[in-house]
Amino acid sequence: MLMALHFLWAVWVYTKGDEKAKHQFHKLSLGVWTLWVISFVLGILLGIGVIS
Repeated sequence: MLMALHFLWAVWVYTKGDEKAKHQFHKLSLGVWTLWVISFVLGILLGIGVIS
């Protein structure tokens, strides 16, 4: 869900073409990707039994 909203937001910013919007998107995009990667890695570690 998070990445779907991120994609829609990216399309909106791209079509808008505003440099300020692009800058804001890139700043907040880093946080979105960080949350996604952390949850992805935790899911893998839980799945293989490293974390119980």
